[in-house]
Amino acid sequence: MRCNVSPLELLAPWWLLLALSPIVWRFTPNWRLRKGFLWYPSTTILKYKIEPATSAVMDEQAAVRALRWLFALSMACYFATPVWREKYLIELGSGRDIHVIVDTSASMQTADFTGGDGPERRIDALKSSLSSLLTERSGDRLGLIAFGESAFVLTGVTENFSLWAQMTRELDTGFAGEGTNLGDAVGYAAALLMEDAAEQRILLVVTDGNDTGSALPPMEAARLAAALNVRLYLIAVGTGETRSRDPLDIELLQSMAEITSGRFYQVRESREFASVWSDLSAAEPIQIRQEERIKTISLSWIPLLCSLLLLLGMSFVARRADQRRGMLK
Repeated sequence: MRCNVSPLELLAPWWLLLALSPIVWRFTPNWRLRKGFLWYPSTTILKYKIEPATSAVMDEQAAVRALRWLFALSMACYFATPVWREKYLIELGSGRDIHVIVDTSASMQTADFTGGDGPERRIDALKSSLSSLLTERSGDRLGLIAFGESAFVLTGVTENFSLWAQMTRELDTGFAGEGTNLGDAVGYAAALLMEDAAEQRILLVVTDGNDTGSALPPMEAARLAAALNVRLYLIAVGTGETRSRDPLDIELLQSMAEITSGRFYQVRESREFASVWSDLSAAEPIQIRQEERIKTISLSWIPLLCSLLLLLGMSFVARRADQRRGMLK
């Protein structure tokens, strides 16, 4: 985050004209008043005696006029509302909304992935690799949806990555049903993304089987996503052997990705997830955006404090001058 401090600004600079008020007052003609005079025969002696005191009074009157001008200037600065503006440039991430859609059907329990301690379930391999995705997509907002026969939003798109990571750790098979309604899940997630204001929206779909009976066919769901400007990145997990009950339809998944200008991947080993995340980062790079924010700090208290001090100074000097004039009477 970078900060550029702008010069001092006045929100109401026309109030500075108030500083001219002492000058206007100085040249305003006085009222004509009759003054009485007393003739004294020893005028020279009297002048000799009172001249030092008169000079002191005149000096104090000059000081009062100077303080009065400074008081008017400080009050003008106060009403002009001085502020200090701090401009911050905050660097943001790409601002994409990414919903990760995970197949939690029973077939994701298949332990055909090679882990560090032997065979690993597909769902466990995926959960371990999603922490790397979290690092790769810093600056984006991530959501998580689990689907089987139904789709469940575990967390909406959020910048709270700790919450998202916690929900991924709690993923498991079975609670969304035994089937794989891929089309319904994609259509539902695409509609959810339209509720957010992000300029770029992505669905990252992980599945290991074919659609088993969605009300919305997968290709229709892909066309809906394309119409909503949502790109599909589909990851087929497993070998796709035809002997399984619902084998992967590779051509269908590839077509769904192509129609939305997305990509298709097939992952057979745990280590292949890392290359998928890297390729995703290359296809959807983090674009640094800058947002300018301005912090305004009021400085009006400074001229106000000066005005109070000057007012006290004027009162003190004026009282001294009055005392001297009283001594001359």
